[in-house]
Amino acid sequence: MLPFLSRCRGTSQLSRLSVSVTVSVMSARCLATVSATLPIEKPRTNPVGIQQLSNGLQSQLFPPPTRLSKKQQQLQNSISLYDAKLINLSHMHLQQHELLGKKCSTNTPINFPVPSLQGKNLSEHFYRVGAHSIQPYMPLIENLLAVGQTIKPTMPAKWEFKSGWTRYEVGKSPKSVPYPLEDELVFDVETMYHLTQYPCLATCYTPKAWYSWCSPYLTGESKTQDGHLIPLGVRDHNKIVVGHNVSYDRARGWKSIVFYNQRHFIWIRCLYMLLLVGCVQDREVLG
Repeated sequence: MLPFLSRCRGTSQLSRLSVSVTVSVMSARCLATVSATLPIEKPRTNPVGIQQLSNGLQSQLFPPPTRLSKKQQQLQNSISLYDAKLINLSHMHLQQHELLGKKCSTNTPINFPVPSLQGKNLSEHFYRVGAHSIQPYMPLIENLLAVGQTIKPTMPAKWEFKSGWTRYEVGKSPKSVPYPLEDELVFDVETMYHLTQYPCLATCYTPKAWYSWCSPYLTGESKTQDGHLIPLGVRDHNKIVVGHNVSYDRARGWKSIVFYNQRHFIWIRCLYMLLLVGCVQDREVLG
């Protein structure tokens, strides 16, 4: 029986591989067909020699406004008047970085139809897509933003040294729970990374309580450091989990990867990088 099951499993895997290869080949052929039916186009470059999008993609991603407002018309006129100054400024910056005059690579222009923009321009498109994606989580985010306007949970003066999650609510004794009970979490993890990649301690803050998590290895209930992940209770319903280095922390959460469609992580470190990580001039301006 076992050899038969092995052969079936191997046949199933081979079938899935064949389907995957067939789909990939068909996709490549379709893209090649689309490109072949379009007229041959010369690469578009800007005044400093950097290749731009093809005419077809440029017209789809940056459609001209049907009607310019008076302010937009004035802005367009002012940009056209100062084109020479802007080009000279670009040359100056490229020269400062020893890039002026260096040849840029050019490729055959790529042109294919893309889905219609969800708005008048790319900014409006990404705003609408983001608003649609975050809509189920907005009530939870608003609950977190309201922390401090009502009763604010105070941090416990003494932490329980117990394995698993412990809940600390104002006016109540510490209580062991399987995972944080609220749906809005501010979460952080600590590891002894020289010894293991598994977590040893964690804390969690919610609008109603504080939480602590301790590995059974630290309390002497387990002889091994590995294999202990942190349950977050994300399987049953949506949750918002706010963290500093989310890509690292969520890997320590039990089932936080498997049930990815039932929770949403907000990455504070990523937001910080968006604001402060840029060129030298940006960092000097932003602080």
